[in-house]
Amino acid sequence: MKNKVVWAALAVLISTAIVVGQVAITYTFPTISAVGASAIYTPGGAPLAHTFDATVTGSPASCTIQYEGSNKAAPVAADMRDLSGPITCTSDVMIHIVNKPITALRINVTALSGGATVSVRYLGIR
Repeated sequence: MKNKVVWAALAVLISTAIVVGQVAITYTFPTISAVGASAIYTPGGAPLAHTFDATVTGSPASCTIQYEGSNKAAPVAADMRDLSGPITCTSDVMIHIVNKPITALRINVTALSGGATVSVRYLGIR
């Protein structure tokens, strides 16, 4: 019985250390109103979990975005790789990407019509 209590206490200590050691990173990309890629954002470190929350204003007939990233130390546009595949954004949409250590991120809008704009908030956990 004593061993079970010791192991349970140890498990609580380890899980607390893991949770406390995590850092949340938030960033809001500049609003996008045309097809093309955003500037590259470097969150610092290499977050493993990523949440992208896209808010669409207006009523676009078409809207497609793609989240891209790189794990290079000093990335340039050619280093960016697809993280999400094409995502339809004719209304607000949120996606989560996990277990991908990324040092740089950007948004690539591949279709946008009807005078709409897209604003994306990012949350990363490292």
